[in-house]
Amino acid sequence: MFTKIKFIAITSMLLASSAFSQQQNQIAGTWTGTTVSPSTGNELLIEMKIQENSGSWRFNSVGSAKRARPCFGREFPITIKSLENSKIALQVDSDKSLAGCPAFTVIVQAKDNLLEGKFADGRPAKFTRQ
Repeated sequence: MFTKIKFIAITSMLLASSAFSQQQNQIAGTWTGTTVSPSTGNELLIEMKIQENSGSWRFNSVGSAKRARPCFGREFPITIKSLENSKIALQVDSDKSLAGCPAFTVIVQAKDNLLEGKFADGRPAKFTRQ
């Protein structure tokens, strides 16, 4: 009986691990996207590079706002977490790289060469694989 329970537990873990790995591989690559600044409403350009369960995130602004914002143009680390219903959480830890830059999470879902989702504050996020 114990062997049967052990077999079921190990099989369940392997299947969950396999599904998580497939989801991560589905989004591995370079992505570009846009969103709007929560403070100014200006368009922001995003560049992401994703490998396995981590990656990098870079905000770039349009126009002269870049000069006034130290968080723009810098790469910040991303931690990737698998969620239910094929959704993926992208945790951007900007605050760990540069004091004053906010940490945030974007929940996305992969659809072919698109990642679509929302920031925690409701702003839309849409990325295209490059």
